[in-house]
Amino acid sequence: MILNRKKKGVTLIELVIALGLLSIVTLFIFSFFFSNERKLEEINTRSDLQYEAKVILDTISKHAMAATKCEVDKELDGTIKAITFSKVEDDGTVTNEGTKFIIEESNIYLSTKEDGKRLIGSHLQHIEASDDTSKSIEIKLSLKEEDIDYSVKESFLFRNSHKK
Repeated sequence: MILNRKKKGVTLIELVIALGLLSIVTLFIFSFFFSNERKLEEINTRSDLQYEAKVILDTISKHAMAATKCEVDKELDGTIKAITFSKVEDDGTVTNEGTKFIIEESNIYLSTKEDGKRLIGSHLQHIEASDDTSKSIEIKLSLKEEDIDYSVKESFLFRNSHKK
């Protein structure tokens, strides 16, 4: 007597092979998404640093254009602790209590007589300023968050430097 049975269903070996292939494909897909997520986070952080640098430089530009002169206050080791812009008032007098940008650790603050001291940047790693500040100033900012660095350099011309 010969048993003639038709197979219905899958064997255990076929099921294990199918699950193994499915897990390999799933692993490949998830590794692709995770690597893209890390890259997206890096791009977002770089974009945030770029925006912060733009805010800092726009604020400096606004006050530098109205300035008559600029003084850079440095520590003994050469690190900048403050940049002060003095301006000509409407009556022609030069104020020494102009706008002051104060650098404390990784923060940069804007300090004015009218508004007091307010934070304009919190990821400052390093700031450099040109030595000759008679008619203009060149500022280089280096910002850092996590492992991402962003540097930018810009020059500002004092529009009112002729009024000295």
